[in-house]
Amino acid sequence: MEELTVAPTLGPLNNGMTMRTRLFPLSLAILTSQLLNAQVQDWINAEPDELRALARRTLVVEIPEENPKEIDRFNKKTAEERTADYRATLESYRQVIEPAVRATWTFNEEIEFRTTSEILELFKQKSTKHVALMKAVLLNGGPVAANSPATVVPAFVLTRTDGKRHKANPQGVFFFADHDFQSYLVPSRVEGDAEYYSEASMKLSLMLCQEYLDWNIKSKKTDTFMKFLKDKAQENCSKVKGRELVVDQDGLHNSTTQEALIEAFGGPITFMPREQMEQAFLAGGSEKAVLFPVPVGAINNAQGINAGRYVYSKVVVDPATGNVLNAVVPTTGKSFLEELIPKDLEGLKGCR
Repeated sequence: MEELTVAPTLGPLNNGMTMRTRLFPLSLAILTSQLLNAQVQDWINAEPDELRALARRTLVVEIPEENPKEIDRFNKKTAEERTADYRATLESYRQVIEPAVRATWTFNEEIEFRTTSEILELFKQKSTKHVALMKAVLLNGGPVAANSPATVVPAFVLTRTDGKRHKANPQGVFFFADHDFQSYLVPSRVEGDAEYYSEASMKLSLMLCQEYLDWNIKSKKTDTFMKFLKDKAQENCSKVKGRELVVDQDGLHNSTTQEALIEAFGGPITFMPREQMEQAFLAGGSEKAVLFPVPVGAINNAQGINAGRYVYSKVVVDPATGNVLNAVVPTTGKSFLEELIPKDLEGLKGCR
């Protein structure tokens, strides 16, 4: 991932405001830059023709199971809390993945739903008939893993069950060394180490996955999700014109106001509670555009950066199609935080 710009955590001012609050509305270019440890894997191993061939296979969608060997390895001091968060994440995911796939997934005609252990058996058998869609994590500076409680960037992996260099460790965590395809998962919310998925966030995750898949298939060579967002933002910028932007009213950075965001956007914005925002997305229609923060990297807070857990891209989508209309890709001079600031919307003003 490209270098990201960070506002360092600074001490309080005499008037009670933090230096961070005062400085954040200014151009991020003048803020101190640090290279975040956000090196999660963001590349595709299969070529366009290989991705196209995956559609002819039977899709096996993972219904994730607990990994008891990993639970046993949790630190005793935090084991109870971590176990509860891990189970909450899996339960939330399980509740929405099957109905969302049935309603949203069009890439494969034949679809089955199997448990983690059943899918791992297909990998052991090197089945040539299946392609697996699994809940995975993009390990910080490492490989991609499934059947893992790690609290790093959540993602889908789509890969052939007869692929090479896939293996499980003694704890049953399954590592992908050359998986065919991956795309980011969009939690509805994150609380502690628990990710919560909703009908809307899972639908968006699956639609982004398929749009990104289609973009790679139509390309001469496969490329990263960040490049996909940049291309789609450029291609669909004009489609923002005349639309009302829908934003989570609780997703604003504490340095900004609704009025400042409306001025930066140069058009109408409706601020809604997250649940209502997601309902606006589910309702479809071409008169609105909905903004979602999507986790695309991990922050190493050991560097002293008090900025949360993830690096975020902010993605503006069409409720009617789920297609990307615009995006803020976290590179130098761009915000990487989950919370919205005016600079995030300034690029959209030119689309109007």
